[in-house]
Amino acid sequence: MSFFGKVFAKKAIASTDERHEPKEPIKPVVVSPSEAEKVANDHDFVDTQLAQAIEAVAREEMRQKVAVRLPHAQMTDEQRDVVESTAPFLAVNAYAGAGKTHTLKNFALARSDEKLLYVCFNRSLAEEAKRKMPNNVRVGTIHAICFNEFARHVYKDINGKFSGKPTSADIYEASDFIRLKLGLTEEGWKRFYFPKIIRLLEQFTNSDALDLRQFLEKAFAEEIAHKRLEPFVIDAAIETWNLIADPRSKITAWHDVYVKMWHLSNPSISGGYQYILLDEAQDVSPVMYDIFLRQEHLTRVLVGDRHQCIYGFRGAMNAMQHAVDHGNATEKYMTQSFRFGNEVALLASLILQSWKKETRPVRGNPAIQDEVRKATTVFDLAPSEQSAYLARTNGKLIDTAISLMEKKIPFQFLGEVKDYRLLMAKEVAFLKANKRDKLGTYLRKFKSYADYKEQAEREDDQEKQAICRLVEKYGKDLPQLVESLERTVSKQGVVLTTAHKSKGAEWAEVMLADDFPSLINLRSTSKLNAISDQEANLYYVAVTRAQRTLYVPNDCYQFYRAGKRVQGG
Repeated sequence: MSFFGKVFAKKAIASTDERHEPKEPIKPVVVSPSEAEKVANDHDFVDTQLAQAIEAVAREEMRQKVAVRLPHAQMTDEQRDVVESTAPFLAVNAYAGAGKTHTLKNFALARSDEKLLYVCFNRSLAEEAKRKMPNNVRVGTIHAICFNEFARHVYKDINGKFSGKPTSADIYEASDFIRLKLGLTEEGWKRFYFPKIIRLLEQFTNSDALDLRQFLEKAFAEEIAHKRLEPFVIDAAIETWNLIADPRSKITAWHDVYVKMWHLSNPSISGGYQYILLDEAQDVSPVMYDIFLRQEHLTRVLVGDRHQCIYGFRGAMNAMQHAVDHGNATEKYMTQSFRFGNEVALLASLILQSWKKETRPVRGNPAIQDEVRKATTVFDLAPSEQSAYLARTNGKLIDTAISLMEKKIPFQFLGEVKDYRLLMAKEVAFLKANKRDKLGTYLRKFKSYADYKEQAEREDDQEKQAICRLVEKYGKDLPQLVESLERTVSKQGVVLTTAHKSKGAEWAEVMLADDFPSLINLRSTSKLNAISDQEANLYYVAVTRAQRTLYVPNDCYQFYRAGKRVQGG
């Protein structure tokens, strides 16, 4: 807000409180506790009035800027409300297909005389944003920003210092003096203590913790209490961290280490920015969010969809939810989707209302004629890149790919084939056949296939259970089938992917596999099954990938039909 705007706002409050009675001599005042509380409340009331008046003037100034700088911009009322916001801490909850990028571009254009820092999690999001954002926006991943703000000034040989692997061999070799000091055997250090320490240090780099010792004491507390670990493991972990993080050390570290070191330095981002925007804020690491929160000298804007938080199993947090519940952020909603019509929107709304207690429905694009149908088989999908088959698990996806291969129907995987756990499927088949010489490091720790399956069931690990079903279906033929699959996969035909990997994508025609959690008891469509928030979010992500036709499993279809009847459809 301009200086004159602030003065005007203050005068607007002051003028209402002016009194014209003649002045009296000043007398000593004795105030009772109740009167003191009333005076304090009166001051609070005036302060609130002043703040509201300042905010009103600021909003009017922003509205005028938008009118001048974006005279022909096409925006919904919800998008315009975001663009015109003057909140110092803003959370923009944009539903699937709601025009988030379009809105953020207009947000930046409306502030063309100011500098904005746009923070993304990964390089692909950053590259896309760079192509679309105006010149007053600097786009970067958290690692790129940390590199420029901190790492390149602290670590002299940064290119040789960091890699993407948190268990690189030189960390192990350099830590051998710690083993010797503790009197541990090489086998005990290599197979037990060192992997556990590295895993916890990796968790520390992604956490918002500021004290490593306290973090480790909490992490190791149960194992130390039950005598499964000796207390010296804490000091060993701290010494290992010092080896890794020390700028003078030549030990190779992973990139998250310098982000954590920056976080521990209480960072304040320079560069003359007035705004910081954090994209995909429903799935960010706690360290990334804490760095964002510390930029109190900037206007902070979180952008995302709190119902698309699907990476909690990796330690990601839902900053969108946290900012509203605990951070005093002003929340704005964008509920109008431009991706699909009213039918997909209805199913998405029913999922959010039933399992997330969301009161704001997803609104479809009335110009799009879409439909929700009961899924039959993958062969009903057109063999086109505009069609996608989404599974909950990699095991189900591999099974489907084998079926397509056998019928010589072209298919492709979204992204890299190696990301779909084909190697794991082969190795579990080798484990079942007791061919231990063909096992990788991870599977060697299992005594037998029965041991692996028992763990999958005990931990209710859907991915492992799906791999077990795959192994039991194809038996000893599975390794050869997977190898044929790797040779057969093309860059044409129906797209195969998991619901997790589908996030951010869209297709004209989408079919959901039958390995998603069942939504309802089919004997009574009014009885909902209990599923976690993460699973409800994943279902919502999956159904909102469709633009025109969505095929869903029978239980989901019956749930949709029941909801449609209630809606009067």
